Amino acid sequence: MELEKILGTNTVKENLMVSGRNFTKIENESGGNVELHNLDETAHPDIRQQINSLIADSKKYAKFSISANQSIPHSTTTQVVWSNKVSYNGEDFCEIDAETGQIKITKEGMYEINCGIVFATLATGTQVGLRNIWTDYLQTFMPASGSPTYLYNSYFKYCTVGTLLNLRVSQTQGTAVDISPSGTGCSVRKVG
Repeated sequence: MELEKILGTNTVKENLMVSGRNFTKIENESGGNVELHNLDETAHPDIRQQINSLIADSKKYAKFSISANQSIPHSTTTQVVWSNKVSYNGEDFCEIDAETGQIKITKEGMYEINCGIVFATLATGTQVGLRNIWTDYLQTFMPASGSPTYLYNSYFKYCTVGTLLNLRVSQTQGTAVDISPSGTGCSVRKVG
């Protein structure tokens, strides 16, 4: 009976029951202007499709690595040159730029970028730095001597097609220092 009051006819009521859709009655605060709202999987298909697409995209990512030690000269900001890429879950939004060895974005959107660099053993007082595509320092510090130095950072960046993710490192030991392929890498995930 309530459905008849809301919709006004038995015909509409029967059509809704046959369709198998789940409707509920929602009254406004004053008790008037009753509205019907669809609660089943057919409700707001455009929004559901966008959410499902974002969930599927968030499972796609790429990992980049270097295949051999890369020498970083004293007091020189040096581009990390990526040599390997592994795609996961159908990733198709970035690649290694053939000319520069940088990560190149092939689809516009918001990206989560996680990078890590492993320096060989450094002398006491050596300053190391990790820079992103804006040429600002993400991280800089003076590690203790005697063990490898790990720099890790994550950031989000909106990228257009053709953007190069320029990851650069620097150090002030006085001589060149290698970054190691064991632990040096970058993962890129499209998040929007």
